[in-house]
Amino acid sequence: LKVRTLLSVQSLHLCSRGLSDSDAVCFGDALAVGALPSLTSLDLDENRIGDEGMKALAAAIGSGALPSLTLLRLDGNSIGDEGMKAFAAAVGSGALPDKFI
Repeated sequence: LKVRTLLSVQSLHLCSRGLSDSDAVCFGDALAVGALPSLTSLDLDENRIGDEGMKALAAAIGSGALPSLTLLRLDGNSIGDEGMKAFAAAVGSGALPDKFI
């Protein structure tokens, strides 16, 4: 894919792909450098993402890398308290739109 194609992606469904913490860390790193700035919907349901992966995703969110994100699905992962604390801090930073659900 060309970079400009990624810049216009609005919806990404990666549910049930077996994504692990290390995958989520790589994905978070890509997000943090502006890989998907137009993303409004991200579905990561039913993967193997835990605290470390969630922390990486939260860091990207908190940095403002997903300014248009309004829907994030994480059901069926193994995210514990530490990952959710990082996510809550990212959401609390105001980096997501008011209509985020």
